[in-house]
Amino acid sequence: KQLDVLSEIVVIYFMSDWAMAEKKLYQVLELMKQDGYEHTLFTQYVLSYLADAKGNFIEALSYINEAMVNMNYTGDTVFSALFYTIEGDVHSVMGNQDSSVYWHKMAMAARYRQPPLFWYKSFFAVVPSLIDLGRKEEDLELTIEIPKEFPPVTMFDSMHLAYIVGLCYANLNNMKLA
Repeated sequence: KQLDVLSEIVVIYFMSDWAMAEKKLYQVLELMKQDGYEHTLFTQYVLSYLADAKGNFIEALSYINEAMVNMNYTGDTVFSALFYTIEGDVHSVMGNQDSSVYWHKMAMAARYRQPPLFWYKSFFAVVPSLIDLGRKEEDLELTIEIPKEFPPVTMFDSMHLAYIVGLCYANLNNMKLA
């Protein structure tokens, strides 16, 4: 019962006070472990998200890696694309573009099992990493193929797609299409 109440409190703090939410999440995680609760991955994911938002990338990687170990152990993969996306984002910020591409492509591989809300950010994030790696044709191919199957849903997604298509063409020195 204490775990349920504390989890509800975390949701409230998450909307207004991330520092307090983080403290409460540590308590939730500890209670989960004490109770033998196996599905700690969602709490670890949120702790990773908060660490990433604070720029504490080593901690973010630590929590998301723990979450993915738990995800694989429990077989609870319904949100896997979200986990892979944060892993890819952190690697990108840390300058490890090869790993970033790997994790973002893992998220995108879930596109037939999970809604775009879970993986579309990885589609947008992988293109700059591919550009940084000099993989020009691959990034342009993704920006053409993915929207054919999964067109943008929101105005933001449409604008972001236009931006990354422009980046691809600019990278190919085709300023007319950029």
